[in-house]
Amino acid sequence: MKMTAGHIYRVAGDGRTGSGGDGGPATAASLDLAGSAIVDGAGNLVIGDGTRVRVVAARTGRFYDQRMTAGHIYGIYAVAGGGASLGDHGPATSALLSSASAVAVSPTVRLLVSDGADNRLRDISP
Repeated sequence: MKMTAGHIYRVAGDGRTGSGGDGGPATAASLDLAGSAIVDGAGNLVIGDGTRVRVVAARTGRFYDQRMTAGHIYGIYAVAGGGASLGDHGPATSALLSSASAVAVSPTVRLLVSDGADNRLRDISP
């Protein structure tokens, strides 16, 4: 999308509360408590969204061990969370994520997630 300096644009979310739309256009997806957002080393938008971490792909390719299409949003099950236990030291897709209150990318391109409700800082290897 061509953007003009000083203008505001919606890049994710359709204005409804929820967690639907994964695998489709980011602007058609619902978001649930979208908190922090960062851009990772590949240019993807990473969003702390309630109990999930979601990624909007900047370009088509393989990111976070999943094939993604430019402009589409992908949910926590591809990145982290969705499990029934805290899951420390196991696969990110099997871990419980109670509140992705902040996300960051380290200089070594590791995804860091602040899980406020579980009092943990999670490091998710790409």
